[in-house]
Amino acid sequence: MFPLAQLVKDHPALVSKLSRYSFFATAPLVSGLSLLPDFHGNTALIEALQHLVAMSCKGRANPQRDDLAVWLKLLNESPLRSMEDPIEDVFVGYVNSAFGGFRVFRGIFAEGDFWLERLLAFLEEKLDFPGFRDGIECALPLLKLSEAIVKRVSLPRYCAGSGMAASQLKVPQWRILYPCFTAVHFSDFDLVELEINRDHLLHFVLSDEERLKLAGQTIWNSSLERYPLIAVPSGITVISPSNIIRAATRLLLERILQSGIGGWGDMFFHSEISSVFVNDVATRLQIKPLNCKLPVWPDGVPAMMPFLGYFDYGKPVLMLNHCIPLSQCATDFNGFESFNEDIQGFSWLTRVSLGKN
Repeated sequence: MFPLAQLVKDHPALVSKLSRYSFFATAPLVSGLSLLPDFHGNTALIEALQHLVAMSCKGRANPQRDDLAVWLKLLNESPLRSMEDPIEDVFVGYVNSAFGGFRVFRGIFAEGDFWLERLLAFLEEKLDFPGFRDGIECALPLLKLSEAIVKRVSLPRYCAGSGMAASQLKVPQWRILYPCFTAVHFSDFDLVELEINRDHLLHFVLSDEERLKLAGQTIWNSSLERYPLIAVPSGITVISPSNIIRAATRLLLERILQSGIGGWGDMFFHSEISSVFVNDVATRLQIKPLNCKLPVWPDGVPAMMPFLGYFDYGKPVLMLNHCIPLSQCATDFNGFESFNEDIQGFSWLTRVSLGKN
């Protein structure tokens, strides 16, 4: 994770230029870059610019396309370019739920649409738990905004992105940028047409207080990623479309944590995820169950709900499903979990035992 304070320090010229512009006028212009499939490979740089705008824009000037061209030229020197990876997935993902289907910009949040889909399914089955119904009622309007944006720029679900990681960013022509720039704003009339309760969206609005916190945070675990909207007199504007999945996921995790469900929530969620992989994924891959004795599960190793199977004339398959505790995800959304020597050793013993049988 890259400290945002360091990002500011690394771009003094860019920060200086941004300081004279209005945040509310600049944020939508930069937000529009997230809607262009050709820039998918540069998502890290675009999200970095969105953070710099949120931290640095304190003036009143309204930016133009030429200003954006200057900013992108300065941004091309960012050390974050080395953190960009080649495109590995689609540009527009899809969240399928009991409440409807929603197209979402996947950005670089790996499998974000899948995990959001599973969280919605988890809460939908337990609406009587405190906060679960409220969490869904808040998350769905945000997903409706995402679906509306994708529709406005005429992108199909699962469409591919393009662009080269670590390549030079160049400002698109105004005829290409303008539809994206306007697509992220929703007037109060638009919200009514979409049957969206504006009050529910306030759970995702970046306040002045949250903006001030950015300087002490890191990219990919920041307030902007939790609050990707701004409220304007005429409606709501999405200032970071590629972070809508993160925002909705984080809100649902917060509701689970606040519900008091504790360790039961981790157990229920892990069990349901394992069921999905065994009953849906393994079945579709034509993996059949295999009776095989595993080593005794050692103390200190997290439960992984092993499933043994075979496919293609006896080729063995071992499925180990491990989920990070939901409470840990809620408090440190972009944290990394590592396996200690005991867990790694158990994994090796399991492979050896399976091979002998």
